[in-house]
Amino acid sequence: MKDFSPQMSPSLGILFFAKKTKSLQNGQIPVYLRITVNGERVEVATKRTIPMDKWIPKQQRYRGNSEEARLFNTFIDSLRNQVFRIYRDLCDSKSLLSALAIKNELLKGAFHLLHESKTKFAEDPICIGHHQTL
Repeated sequence: MKDFSPQMSPSLGILFFAKKTKSLQNGQIPVYLRITVNGERVEVATKRTIPMDKWIPKQQRYRGNSEEARLFNTFIDSLRNQVFRIYRDLCDSKSLLSALAIKNELLKGAFHLLHESKTKFAEDPICIGHHQTL
């Protein structure tokens, strides 16, 4: 792990992508999160699947304006915000900053979402380990 001077801040990359090679028989594909810190990367399964034709790779979004699309995109935004928060916290605390450290903190939080109980995703507050198909 590299040591960073105060003038130099580590780079952070966040990418959501669909693994078409792992498509399910019902036409759904799983969506993964890739976290990159200074070239070191890790992947995290979001435990969410979407219809193959609804994924927009460049935008990293669920296509459309339906309730399912809005809920899924809100879920993606929540995960992205959690990764940024963890990154900031690790930078501020001068802790070991790596993609793996961010992943471990994210999994420790077990993907708790900030949604109201009326959303589909908030029905199960611990999302990791549970596939929810839209």
